Amino acid sequence: KIKIETQVDKSNPIIISGITRSGKAMMMEIISSFKNVEKSTMNIVMEQSYYLHQIKKIGYEEAIFLLRKSYSVLSSNLIFGRDLNFRKDDYTSIFNFKNPKIYLNRIKQNIKKNKIEHIKKNIHIPLMLHYAASSYYLLIKSFPKIKIIDMNKNPIELAFSWVKKNLGGDHYKNPNVMIPTLNYKNKYLPYYALGWEDKYLKLSKFDRIIASIKFLDEKKKTEIKKLNPAQKKKILKINFDQFVSNKKSIDKLTKFLRLNKTNYTSRVLKKNNCPREIFTKELKNKRKFLKTKLSKKYYNLMIEMEKEYIENYNLK
Repeated sequence: KIKIETQVDKSNPIIISGITRSGKAMMMEIISSFKNVEKSTMNIVMEQSYYLHQIKKIGYEEAIFLLRKSYSVLSSNLIFGRDLNFRKDDYTSIFNFKNPKIYLNRIKQNIKKNKIEHIKKNIHIPLMLHYAASSYYLLIKSFPKIKIIDMNKNPIELAFSWVKKNLGGDHYKNPNVMIPTLNYKNKYLPYYALGWEDKYLKLSKFDRIIASIKFLDEKKKTEIKKLNPAQKKKILKINFDQFVSNKKSIDKLTKFLRLNKTNYTSRVLKKNNCPREIFTKELKNKRKFLKTKLSKKYYNLMIEMEKEYIENYNLK
């Protein structure tokens, strides 16, 4: 049997993974401030590859091929100064990088193709991937040199952000939505509702949010259980509250990635209000707001999820 296959890129991928509003953008900006790390990146083809594999629309072999090929093109484009973002307010913009001149100079440089592989060996590429936790095994198999930052955040904060973005409502009928959508009974649903479509539709738009966050969290737990000890060592779980409130958290991150901070790192931390106070009055107000929107069943489920979150990370 002939396999569809491509070689593994020589660069070092750093995946920042988490569900919507879990702190990925902040983490990606911090990591890109480290020495020998490229600017923040995203890649929609890579995301669609593992989404479609999760819902069994493409096979394992095809998913690995698309992941590797998309990433290889991304890393080459960075080195050649192609496909860059110049919008100053975007977190993937070269102007939010520690040294934009690096990319402005690459546009002008004539880099010989035989030097590309040598350059790639010495660079690290931070890449944000949404909802990637259910595909950790696939990603690790695709990229042997991968490091994964697994972002976790208080369910209260997540649910409040999802409500503000209307992620339990008609958000998914927008053609610009970045995740695959399902057309079920003339309604557009997120891909992760596959298998529980009727239940999803019967819930209120607020209860759907809690059900979705719980579903995705359980899928992640199941995926991590499948990994062997060596594979698990490629993942660093980051608790958002611990990270933003503890000055020493950055040292744990640099140790895991085996990278060094730069002078620019302190500026990025300050910009992202690190360190900061957690469990504030604002959080209490968000909890009260959600109580007025959720059914009793799903409000209690959210509180149970928050309790588990606090206990798992020894938060006070």
